[in-house]
Amino acid sequence: MRKWIVLTAVFLCLAIAGPAQALQISMTNSDNDPQYWGVLNVSLDNNSMSVGAGRFYTTIHDGEKEIDTFSYCVQLDKYFSWFPSKYDVDVSQPTDRYLSAAWLVDQYDPLTGKLYQDQSITDSKAKNIAMTLQLAIWDTLYGKNFLIDSNPDLFPNEAGLLQDMRDSLQNIGSFDGSGFFVAEIDGQDQLVAAPVPEPATMLLMGIGLLGLGVVGRKRIK
Repeated sequence: MRKWIVLTAVFLCLAIAGPAQALQISMTNSDNDPQYWGVLNVSLDNNSMSVGAGRFYTTIHDGEKEIDTFSYCVQLDKYFSWFPSKYDVDVSQPTDRYLSAAWLVDQYDPLTGKLYQDQSITDSKAKNIAMTLQLAIWDTLYGKNFLIDSNPDLFPNEAGLLQDMRDSLQNIGSFDGSGFFVAEIDGQDQLVAAPVPEPATMLLMGIGLLGLGVVGRKRIK
């Protein structure tokens, strides 16, 4: 039985490794839609920088399918170019600090987050929330190495929101990040609000089965 598990896992890895590598994403700066981002001054490892912070329109190019969604930046030392630039993507499930970042988006995204999805909010307020959320994500990922170069209450109408986001992480519970994936690209890595695309899901499952088979074989020995 374990032999068949190993063989099945290897077959899955070989069969779908190609399609998984074909996945691409692009970020769009459209003048036809409200923009929920702006430029903020931050520091990473004592290096000051001005960066775009907020919610970005994102398209997943999965073979012949195109899925419109959104993403937040997770990598401060690189930049991305706007559409029509398409980036080849390596996909991974959110774990560790990325899981905490995904939790923040799941709760606080101004359009889809659980705290706002039943509310009608203005584009101005949505932009403030998204930019604050971006800061909370970086704060979660980089910890003490990340500093905001101005008053934490950056937006008068959202006073205390950044601290609320930080405090909420103690309630993450059994959240598994299944509605998100980390897109590792040559430019700015993104936390994308979408389930892991199908080819990548199958590849991850195949690798998991392979691991189970190897563990089982070692126990037999």
